[in-house]
Amino acid sequence: HLTNLSHAENSRLLRSLPAALLAASETVSLEIAAERQLRGRWSEVEGARYDVDVLRNGKRETARSMKNTRSTAIRWWFNSPPGTYTIRVRSVNADGVRGPWSVLSNEITFD
Repeated sequence: HLTNLSHAENSRLLRSLPAALLAASETVSLEIAAERQLRGRWSEVEGARYDVDVLRNGKRETARSMKNTRSTAIRWWFNSPPGTYTIRVRSVNADGVRGPWSVLSNEITFD
């Protein structure tokens, strides 16, 4: 049985469609901003908030990672253990749906 919804007023179906899934940031970089300070940057995706993972030796650093930020950059003083650091970013749409992770940034190694 098919129903024609073209004439339905205030259709719940039309109001409940989720926002589009957003693409990952095209560029992601990590750099030394000052002595013992790192800065990560990524390209803007229109309408997005971002989840940012900081990884040390390939494993997520929970204390340094962020969720649902509007910023396209992070900066932090480096007081973590020695290792090789990278970041990755994913876009979050207006409904809170998370997109795919970006490629990993370049690596920064601290001894």
